[in-house]
Amino acid sequence: MLSADEERAIDGLAAAGEAGLAVEFLRHLAREGRIEDMAGLIDRYHRGVEVNRMPVRRYLAGRVPPVLASCYFPTLGRPLSVQVGRVAAGTPGWADAIVESAEACDAGRLRREVDALVASARTAPSPSGGKAGP
Repeated sequence: MLSADEERAIDGLAAAGEAGLAVEFLRHLAREGRIEDMAGLIDRYHRGVEVNRMPVRRYLAGRVPPVLASCYFPTLGRPLSVQVGRVAAGTPGWADAIVESAEACDAGRLRREVDALVASARTAPSPSGGKAGP
């Protein structure tokens, strides 16, 4: 759950139209594994922006898959992170599902989509023949 200070910071970013800094905040949350809060950030930022709300929501939601790939998945450890990348590359539509749940600001659904991708990676055979992680 976003703290009161984080909510105030997001409100300030939204009021100033700082979508780039909001993406940086998404990266911060991803590094901390706060997947549900990523949806909360998008929702709060979207509600605070004065103009162009839907394009901003779509823009931020569209940033979630690459943010997860560069900031969250590496926190899982190298073997699993690499395997998540392989599974994602072989799973058409995984990024669309992540974007849709982020754009809907549905924290639970976003968490489920991410967890399902990671679970698939954990059970998928790695190129070396073993499993990717615990």
